Amino acid sequence: MIELRHITLRAGSRTLLADVSARLGRGRLCALVGRNGAGKSTLLRCICGLGKPSAGEILIDGHSLGEMPARQLAMTVAYVNTERIRVSALSCRDVVAMGRAPYTNWIGHMQPADHEAVDSALATVGMSDFADRLISTLSDGECQRVMIARAIAQDAPVILLDEPTSFLDMPGRYELAELLRSLTAGSGKTILFSTHELDIASRLTDDTWIIDAGELIAVRSADFVSQGYVQRIFGITL
Repeated sequence: MIELRHITLRAGSRTLLADVSARLGRGRLCALVGRNGAGKSTLLRCICGLGKPSAGEILIDGHSLGEMPARQLAMTVAYVNTERIRVSALSCRDVVAMGRAPYTNWIGHMQPADHEAVDSALATVGMSDFADRLISTLSDGECQRVMIARAIAQDAPVILLDEPTSFLDMPGRYELAELLRSLTAGSGKTILFSTHELDIASRLTDDTWIIDAGELIAVRSADFVSQGYVQRIFGITL
């Protein structure tokens, strides 16, 4: 579903990734790890079309990202960042309904199918009882679930998340990772998320992408620890 072909990413004069290639298949849950400033967020933004690589090509389901119309891209890739919705008057249902924007008519009118998609997405993340609550009243964990529900309502086969476990306590981090895992298993979505939680990356995902010194190393998560990547790159032992 996601293919990087000879990608180079730069931030100013600094090279984050140099001529890297990788592929992530359909229905896979993949953790993107690396030290602070390695380029994880920059790579995610490029894959969802919010940035461009300095060189190379990104393909989603065989289609070049640079050639996809905006509406097709919105139907293909959903992106969840770490920023919270700051409009206090929005309910959880309103926020999730934003994910239906690519499917509504030119004035943004919701059809019955759109309302069903919103309700289904809220149910999937266990937030149906919070549908009419204001987003500003939720905890960080609850808010993160609503943002994932918005991505689910978008009905995109690829979901990208930037540090989705940030600001969550330990049980909340594992609950969120299990939710992401269930989405790949139940609906065949391809999910790539950046994280500093190396234990989650090694135990609850299918694959791990490691950014290190301009390289992108793609490994099966089962091999992430056993082949010494954690100790060699991060200097710790799990």
